[in-house]
Amino acid sequence: MEYGIEELLPVVKYLTEKYTSKESTSITYEKAQQLMGAVLYCVEEREMHLQGGDGSEHTQIVESGARKSAMETYKEGFQLVMDKVSEAKIIYEEIMVGFDAYESRCCYDTVVRGMPAFFVHYDARFFPQNHMLTLDYPLLVNIPDEICGVDLIYSYLKAIRLEQRFLQAFPRNYIIEAQREYHRGYKELFLNVSSVVMRYIVRRMLEQEGEACKGSAEEIEHKMKALFHLFMEQEYRKREEKDFCVEAENYVQEDIHSFAVEYKNYVHV
Repeated sequence: MEYGIEELLPVVKYLTEKYTSKESTSITYEKAQQLMGAVLYCVEEREMHLQGGDGSEHTQIVESGARKSAMETYKEGFQLVMDKVSEAKIIYEEIMVGFDAYESRCCYDTVVRGMPAFFVHYDARFFPQNHMLTLDYPLLVNIPDEICGVDLIYSYLKAIRLEQRFLQAFPRNYIIEAQREYHRGYKELFLNVSSVVMRYIVRRMLEQEGEACKGSAEEIEHKMKALFHLFMEQEYRKREEKDFCVEAENYVQEDIHSFAVEYKNYVHV
């Protein structure tokens, strides 16, 4: 649902009055831009929710036949933002039960040291589009650049939760060994731990076949995906339920393309 500027301005005025506690009608141009961004963020949150693209689990909003005012849409969107913050916090608390950074300083600093600041300082009312954190630990999926605020944090934490569950099926010393073999300075590198483990698994399977994987990068990628799928089907499934195995495989193999290109160029990584 699209709104013209004349429909959005009263909502911005409403937010401005809340921001100044009605003690002033004057704010800076930069602050006005920020508050307009806050309104648009909440409006878009509601639209995304109705289209089923926000990934939220709790709040249900049903679209009626009548066109809602911009104010109604904003208020519903703001509630969705608040609900998503609560959902993100639940996910974070789940992650922290048994969390292990596997000696990755980047992972530890991002998840353990950095993430709590979001829940303390996030301004859902006046600056929901600001997620504050740099999120330096790299994921294996690309979150679109336009995703920001709690939407970004929510998506990021869901990926971290999946990674932690994937890794917890392996002995800890196996994961440390995989990282150490990848690079002796692994503790200080910006590496995705689950990617390093995947590469370790696939490389070992290639070695067991007795020869280097040959062909084009595309052929090598196909071979690697087949080997990783075989591992997930025959070994990993002994440790995890089927649905999660599929989800984890789909996520972790996102880095196989890069692995195949590196393997093609350098024979091994």
